[in-house]
Amino acid sequence: MAGHPVPTWTTTIPGHTGHALAIDARGGSLFVGDGWGVANRALRVRRLDPATGAELATASTRSRAALALLRFDDVLGVSTDRRLLLLDPETCETVREVEYSGVRHGQRLGADDDRIVIANWLSAQVVVIDRATAEVVRRRLARQLSMVAAPSDLRVYSAFDGGHRRFAPDHSVVRYADGPAVTDVASDRTTWGVVASKRTDDQGLYHHPSTSIARLDEPGPTWDAPTAVSRIHVDDERSSLWLIDEKGRLLRMDQHSGRVVEANVPGQVRLVDAHAGLAIAGVPLETVAWQLSAYRLDGFN
Repeated sequence: MAGHPVPTWTTTIPGHTGHALAIDARGGSLFVGDGWGVANRALRVRRLDPATGAELATASTRSRAALALLRFDDVLGVSTDRRLLLLDPETCETVREVEYSGVRHGQRLGADDDRIVIANWLSAQVVVIDRATAEVVRRRLARQLSMVAAPSDLRVYSAFDGGHRRFAPDHSVVRYADGPAVTDVASDRTTWGVVASKRTDDQGLYHHPSTSIARLDEPGPTWDAPTAVSRIHVDDERSSLWLIDEKGRLLRMDQHSGRVVEANVPGQVRLVDAHAGLAIAGVPLETVAWQLSAYRLDGFN
């Protein structure tokens, strides 16, 4: 694709990096957490209009940065350090707040009908919050976790131990199926993952992303990207996989042929949402802020 695509809008968000992002396509919202370098008391989560970038509402995260955001059912989940905030997705007012011990800095957040799960990338322990009672339990699963959810089936994948797991009604852990170790996973009608490379130290603390992209929900192809992939987003409507490499570049991979085209988006792409039809990218400014821009996926042919 020649030249750079033109953003549909551009805005500025406080913080020089580390912004948590989530899109609610049906509700017409893009949620952004302030990034690193913002004074603790000033930290906020912001609801933007995904069509224009206009700020619609904000919420204080009470001196703790938003590490992960997840829109599910009638709330927005905000993971901070040992605290989960559940916000009204329109007003950003607090609906419920849950404090917990154990897992710190939960950068991974998943939910199904029965539970909310909070994980740290390097910890084998997760926090499970019962959605009916707000009771908190801790469970040991595996290291380097990624999660995808159907309404009654939260699946947890591991880059270190491989396979995926689910939860029993009492929140105990059940190993559901064997499979490759993956560093990131995403689902639409189909489920795909980034296959982990070999462990990189004697203690086996972590695995790196690789160039290998595999279908996980049923036997299917495995494709090679031209560079190591950090994040994957599945877009079955366009028969595409949107890949973000380790430098923040956006690639479009055809699900059926493995053909890859670089989207040539300026800055570092941080989020892709197929249902909203948007890619969100950021460029750090000289001040403690990011210039955030939105690009239409239909422009990347």
